[in-house]
Amino acid sequence: MVVENNGSFILKTDPLETKNLVPDPSYSDVLENLRQLLQKWQWKTGDPWVCGPDYVLEEKLEPHCRPLYNRL
Repeated sequence: MVVENNGSFILKTDPLETKNLVPDPSYSDVLENLRQLLQKWQWKTGDPWVCGPDYVLEEKLEPHCRPLYNRL
């Protein structure tokens, strides 16, 4: 899953969201774990955004992502 323009902040100590933790390597394991938890929840609940902005969730025989633009 690729998420562009994302940010992660500690709101208790940074309520104005001035220090983005995504580029900080010391938070990489935590952020990856959160991404995996989110994606697992998205698949479990059938969240249409699990596929990202250029794909759509299709649920026929089994759920999978299809390109939103198929050049028809």
